[in-house]
Amino acid sequence: VLGNPHITAKDAIETVCNVFDVPMRFRVKITARFVFALAKLLRIVIGPWERYCITHPYMIYDTVRPDTFGLTTKFPTFRSVVQNIKDIGPRKTP
Repeated sequence: VLGNPHITAKDAIETVCNVFDVPMRFRVKITARFVFALAKLLRIVIGPWERYCITHPYMIYDTVRPDTFGLTTKFPTFRSVVQNIKDIGPRKTP
């Protein structure tokens, strides 16, 4: 798989909050049971692949990155991507 090392949603949210100086006031753990109940309540159809991903949330793949081939990359980590977004700032529309 082409990409950077794996990162959890929890780590991604923490990184975004740290870079943008937003305090994390609380966290809510969302279980698979809750997702299925909410889907049933809202009449959302969950396909077989989505169901598999929800019940097996810890799939990790080996990744291939530019540095695997001796090349350099501008964004070696998720934090560097978020920091770049912060540095660019909001877009101004004409």
